[in-house]
Order: sequence, then C-alpha cells, then structure tokens
Amino acid sequence: MIDNYLIFLVLGPILLGILQYLLKNLKLKYLVLIGQVVTLIYVIYLFFPLSSHDQITMPLSIVPLPVGMVLRVDGLSVLMLLVNNLIFALLNLSSVHKQYYNKLFIFLYLVLQGLINGIFLSTDFFNIYLLIELATIVVCILIMYKKDGRSHYDGMVYLIINMVGMAFFLMGVGYLYKIFGALDFDTIGSMVTLVDKNDLVLPLAFLLTGASLKAAFMPLFSWLPKAHGTASAPTVIAAILSGVFVKTGIYLFIRLLDIFGSIFNLSAFVFILAAITAVLGAIFAASQKDIKLLLAYSTISQVGLIMLGLTAKGNYSASLFYLVNHAIFKAGLFFLSGILLKHYQTRRLSDMKGLWQDSRLLSIGLITFILSLTGLPLLGSGMGKYMISQLYDGVAYTLFFYGLTFLSWLYCMPLLMIIPGKSNHKKASIHLNQRIVLVTFILLLLAISLGVSSLVNRVTEGRFNLSSYGLDFKLLIYLLITLTAYLIYKLRPNLNKIRDKIQSFDLEFNTINLAILAYFVVLLAILK
Repeated sequence: MIDNYLIFLVLGPILLGILQYLLKNLKLKYLVLIGQVVTLIYVIYLFFPLSSHDQITMPLSIVPLPVGMVLRVDGLSVLMLLVNNLIFALLNLSSVHKQYYNKLFIFLYLVLQGLINGIFLSTDFFNIYLLIELATIVVCILIMYKKDGRSHYDGMVYLIINMVGMAFFLMGVGYLYKIFGALDFDTIGSMVTLVDKNDLVLPLAFLLTGASLKAAFMPLFSWLPKAHGTASAPTVIAAILSGVFVKTGIYLFIRLLDIFGSIFNLSAFVFILAAITAVLGAIFAASQKDIKLLLAYSTISQVGLIMLGLTAKGNYSASLFYLVNHAIFKAGLFFLSGILLKHYQTRRLSDMKGLWQDSRLLSIGLITFILSLTGLPLLGSGMGKYMISQLYDGVAYTLFFYGLTFLSWLYCMPLLMIIPGKSNHKKASIHLNQRIVLVTFILLLLAISLGVSSLVNRVTEGRFNLSSYGLDFKLLIYLLITLTAYLIYKLRPNLNKIRDKIQSFDLEFNTINLAILAYFVVLLAILK
C-alpha cells in the first residue's frame, strides 16, 4: 500500500542526512543523489493516479482524528510535493562539486527538504507551525553558512522577522483550539459554519498575517530580498527559497481560504493586495543593479501574480499551474545567476556582457528563463498568465495584466543585455553536473509547453478550455510589449535618480514589525 510510506517523505531525507553526517565516507554524497531520485519517483507515483478530489492518508497514532494525527496527500499537496522534491533534487545535483558541499551542508539541506515535505503533508495547524519554524531556523543557518558579517545580519533579520510573523500564526492556532477543541483541517472545516462569525475574526486575522508574511505580500516583504539576495549565501539556497519555500505561504493561504472562504469573502482584499504586490515588486526589481536582488524582488512580483489567481470564483487551479512554472524558471534563474557570478566575478548587471561569446548554453538557458518569466504565449508560463487573466472580465483587467507583462520585461531587459556585446572574459567554465541541471530546467519548461493541454487538464480537471487560446494575437501583443519595454530601457539614464531612490528604499527592523502590526489591524477591520 502506497499510503504506508508517506512518512518516508519526511523522515527519509532527514535520516539520510544524519547517516551521511555520521559516517566518514565522502562517497555517501552519491547515495544522497540516489535517495533524492527515489523520493522524487515516489512522489511522481503518487501524483498521476491522484485527482484533486482524492486523498491518501497515513495515521501517525492509534487515536483517530481530531485527537490523533495523520499525514495526508490530496491534489494540492501532491502538486506541492512534486515541485519541492524536483527542485531539491536538481539543485542538489548542481552543488556536488562545490567547496561548501560538505557533510554539514548536506545534512541541513536534506533536513530542510524533509521539513518542507512535512508542511505539505500535515493536516494539523500546530504541526505546520512547528515544521515552518524548524525550517526557518535551518534556512537561517544556511543563509549564514559562509560566516561573514553580511550573511549573519541578513540571516538574523530573516529569522527574527519570520518568527514574529509566525508568532501571529501561533496565536491564531491557539484561538482555533479554544473555539473548536481541535486543530486539523477537516474538523475545523466541518464545524466552521456552526460558529458565530465574529468569534472567528481574531484567529483568522492572526493566521492570515503569518501566511501573508511567509508569502512576502506587500508590505511584509522586506525580509525576502535580505534572505534571497544576501551576497555570501550559497546561490542554491536562494533558488530553494524563491522556487519552493516562499510557496509555503501561498499553500497556507489556499488552505485558509478553503476552510474559511464560506464564511468570509476576502476576494476584494486579496486582489488589491496581490495587485499592489505584483506591481511594486516589479518596480523594485526594475530599479536593481544587483542580479540577485533583481531576482529576489522579481519573486515578490511573481507571488503577487500567483495570488491574483486565488481571488476570483474560488478557482485556484490557474494559480497552481503558474506556480509550477514559476518554481522551475525561478529556481533555474537563481541557479544560472550563481554560474554568472563566478564567471564575471561581480553581481553588478552592467558589468556583465558578451555571454553569447562565453557560453551558448548559458545564453540559451537565460533566454528560456526570461521568456518564461515574462510569459511568452508559446510557453507554459504564458498559458498560466492567460488562465489567471481569464478569471477576470473587463478591459481594465486585460490592460492590467498586459501592464504586468510590460513591467516584467522592464526588469528582465538588464538580464537579456548580458547576452550581446563583446566579452573580456574566457569561455565560461561549467561543470558536467551543472550542464545536466541547466538542460533539465530548460527541457522541463519546454515539456510543460509542449504538453500544456494535458497538464492543464490534469491540474485543473478540465476547468479551462484551451481551444479558444488565440496564439497569433497574443504573440503580436507580447512582441509590442517587448519592444516598448526595450525602448523604455534605453531611456534609463534619464531615470537614474528615480531608480536610485527606489533602490535605496529599505525598511528597518522596527518598521518591519510596525508593518506586520498594521497589516494585522487592517485585516481585523476588513474581517469585521
């Protein structure tokens, strides 16, 4: 029975990490690779027979719910598990030659993988809180892994801010237990309509504040660039954070909407917040000169776009489809940025040029990731953007989504300009394992694009009809937006003062805490 092995997804990576840490044989790192492949195969085995209405459970105690605990896989969690274990496996392979890839790093890396798997498998709010807190501590250690002053500061800001946000979440968990006497999703979901709505305002505001911070909603975003863009942290960690870990906040948000959506209508609030996050994230990204900071702020904007799909008609499948694409191309971009940093010995985008001369493979990879990020209609991400936009009716919404494409091209232009020009460097040195990972990222995006109809039907259960997808018109609009963004980019010297002001914007620690408190107060007012 496949349900008897769900615990393997949590304990398997952790026990493997402990084993390789205790034993001295360095060849165990290859056993780690095998273990990751086995884990990924098991998740794929769970994915294909499981529809969004099916579920597989594994009891963790002889006491049934709501007192006991279970692990559960349903349509949402299996998709998140697939993304998580795929990205972890690829990025682990990309790091085997690195100097930092030692027993301690592998241990922390595998523990993080197991904890995130546990978040997606758990059906209990308190267990999710514990797993997120443990994962946050592990991420903090990985951010500070190279032990310099800047990484220590960024790591501690990340840790404290996230612990403050999750303290709000814990308060909500406590209130839920006081009201329902249980903490599992099913029990609370079955009883939520029997409780006075006013009694749920406070716990839901606490829970949504914690989830919003993990998802880096505006104005709870300042921790993300510090963590994802810190100079000395291994780039693979930034890829994990942007590709996977920030999605835990989105996952929590979906679970909360599923449980409390019948009582509270949050569509207008989430739309406004998601739109502001998407737009401001893109503006901040376009103002960056540092490649890792640009990608970090880009993640904030993309989170806003994903959340836009959670606000209309209660249909989350469009967001989930785009989430899969985003996880792949954003992890790929951060992975590729690590190679670029080593090749050019700088993080400054203006000092990078002539990549086509130095490496055709890196250039093709960068072009593929940029086209995915900006939503080329031929690619799966373009289809995902289209699916999200179709949840909204009206010319104003259509123009808004075209505007997001324009903004994404605006901050991707500096990335694209790395490719042309004359290079002053030697040919780029790319290890075999890095070549394999880069080609795999590219092929995954192309495979999603070629098999987009079947994958859309698999994720959305036929909710979207792709026969009306007018490709020619969308390609023309996309090309016009691209040309406009290029012309604006050429005028950037006239915008330097504005860019410098935006780039220097940063919230201090106390201001971030005030923003969290203000967000909570606004939520209280809206829910009442």
